Amino acid sequence: GDGGGGPQPEMIDSAHRLGVELGRAADFFEAARAEAGGLATSSGELYFELHRGTYTSQSRTKRLNRQAQRALKEAEMWSVAAGEYPQGELDALWKAVLLNQFHDILPGSSIDWVYEEAERDLSVVIEGAEAIATGALSRVSGEGERLAVFNSSSHPRVGAPACGWAVVDAVHDPGGVTVTERSMSNELLRVEWDDRGWLTSIWDRQLGREVLSGPGNVLELHDDNPRRWDAWDLDIEHRDTLIEVAGRPEITVGRGAAEMTRAFGSSRLRQTMWLEAGSRVLHFKTEVDWRERHQILKVAFPVALTAEDATYEIQFGHIKRPTHMDTPQARAMFEVCAQRWADLGDDVYGVTLLNDCKHGYDVHDSVMRLSLLRAPTHPDPTADQGHHEFRYGLMPHQGDFREAGVIEAAEELNAPLRVVRSNLPVGTSRSLVEVDTRQVVVEAIKRAEDSDAAIVRLYEAWGRPCSARVRTTLPAERVFYCDLLERDLEAILVREGEIQLEVRPFQVLTLKLEPPI
Repeated sequence: GDGGGGPQPEMIDSAHRLGVELGRAADFFEAARAEAGGLATSSGELYFELHRGTYTSQSRTKRLNRQAQRALKEAEMWSVAAGEYPQGELDALWKAVLLNQFHDILPGSSIDWVYEEAERDLSVVIEGAEAIATGALSRVSGEGERLAVFNSSSHPRVGAPACGWAVVDAVHDPGGVTVTERSMSNELLRVEWDDRGWLTSIWDRQLGREVLSGPGNVLELHDDNPRRWDAWDLDIEHRDTLIEVAGRPEITVGRGAAEMTRAFGSSRLRQTMWLEAGSRVLHFKTEVDWRERHQILKVAFPVALTAEDATYEIQFGHIKRPTHMDTPQARAMFEVCAQRWADLGDDVYGVTLLNDCKHGYDVHDSVMRLSLLRAPTHPDPTADQGHHEFRYGLMPHQGDFREAGVIEAAEELNAPLRVVRSNLPVGTSRSLVEVDTRQVVVEAIKRAEDSDAAIVRLYEAWGRPCSARVRTTLPAERVFYCDLLERDLEAILVREGEIQLEVRPFQVLTLKLEPPI
């Protein structure tokens, strides 16, 4: 039930009085399997046709949740690297995160004081995880005049290896971005906007094609008055009340970016837009003082391509959903959930909409929308009022999203490099774990819960079978496949720090690396 926990003694006693046989879930499913011969099979997503508003309600808590997860991932990884692992502290911080992922907290459907506590708790988690990570980085790098670049991502970045670090003399600004009063460009993209602040063109300079089919980065307000559950639901009728955020913003350019400040309704918004040299991602950082009621704020990008399906990141993989509304099932998917990205395209060209803390997407009729903020009044009459910060990015790309590096771009948006002072020699580098294929992503490196072994969790991200060679510099005299509870399943051959894996589509693999005794 909503209270969590198991049955109380009086509940069990009542069940016995009624002659109800109590048993284990495994026994039930075993019996059900024996009787299930004639049941139909459903293939694909069992889409839940309710509570679409929970993808966006209480956005501050959702942002802090993602930041807390990322901070703990890095605290674990760098603590393994440093050789000092504060198991008790990390355990307490993870339990605070999990508590606040309860099904009426993280979705945004609780009362006001719950979010006061949740935001406080998650801020404490982030602060604690950052302190652990900072201490670990200092132990690895030492103190000096050189710089060490730490990369927690599964792919190499700007000279830093995957899941590792490199020492350099200085971190140089590569330049290569030009900004004028109404445009900006790098070697791959040229972006133009009008005096309303809307994008009028994103020109792919490398491939010679226009990305947009109409004004882009348009902020849209929709009336948001669900018939039943205010904080929970987003009804399809919200699509009938589109109001573009009108007016001409104050636009300033400089330091490689354009900044736009605008007021609408009772709210104010400031947005910074920029390109980076050599990157296909157009970045947007937004700050909002949000004061609306019963409205939802979305950003829209109409793009010059069509496809029957869009692809959305989910945990440890991705899923396709229709971009049309030709069937009852498709019409129900007018708002869908995702993790860090959604992609519209084919094997020739595509466009990805990335985010750093949002989860509600609406990709239909060649328009890509991301839900930014809601304003329900029940059960929390002050829900989402006040200050918000978030980032999103638009990434036009050649070919399929897998080969184009969309997964890596999402990781880079959510996990910036760390640069710290170091006394190690220039050129020093180390990767804790690296994989020879981009299909397999390193999701976690941590200490085992009940031993000194290291745990490496990986997953196949492309939805295709592959062979993968994992190389590690961590002590690994013996390696085991294990389950998510870190129980050994099967020994794996390890030779000079290399492990060969055969991986199924979307498979999650957990490896236990045992050091010499």
